[in-house]
Amino acid sequence: MVRIIFPVGWVLEPIGFQLGHFSQYIALFIIGLLAAKNNWLDGLSDKTGKQLKTSAWLCLLFYPVFFIIKFKLDTPSPWFSGGLHWQALLYAVWEQWIGVSILTALLIKGKRSWNTSSAMLAKLSRSSFAVYIFHPLVVVGFTLAARNWAIEPAIKLLVVAPLVVLGSFVLGSFILLIPGVKKII
Repeated sequence: MVRIIFPVGWVLEPIGFQLGHFSQYIALFIIGLLAAKNNWLDGLSDKTGKQLKTSAWLCLLFYPVFFIIKFKLDTPSPWFSGGLHWQALLYAVWEQWIGVSILTALLIKGKRSWNTSSAMLAKLSRSSFAVYIFHPLVVVGFTLAARNWAIEPAIKLLVVAPLVVLGSFVLGSFILLIPGVKKII
């Protein structure tokens, strides 16, 4: 519903937030709180993880359908981003489906296989909520810095994405150094 008014790509200036994604951020945050409080992850089996992994792959295989719809039906690209168009609904459902499938499958895999700790992981874990809150600033900053870089977009992504992750954790760590912030986040 939010994307009817704020389509994907619409940016709140000057901070660069895409309000079309905020409802999913809020929903996932609330679901995460409920999941932690009720130990929902403990009830997720390896079988569920495999099913969600399959679901994510099927969603990925469905992606070319968007191109078929676009070119065979001569659909304008903005109709997938928002507004009162069935293409926008299809894209929004697909995006949420693949996102929840990947997210939950990785949570199950991580809980079973990657649940170890170290000093560095403990520091990263402590700053993860600050990263969650402030990562858009880093994303926007790197996006603006790389916007005029004349290179294949996929290669640009491979270079910039790790820098965004690193920059988000560096910013989160610095924010936690501000007196009183650790009590809040």
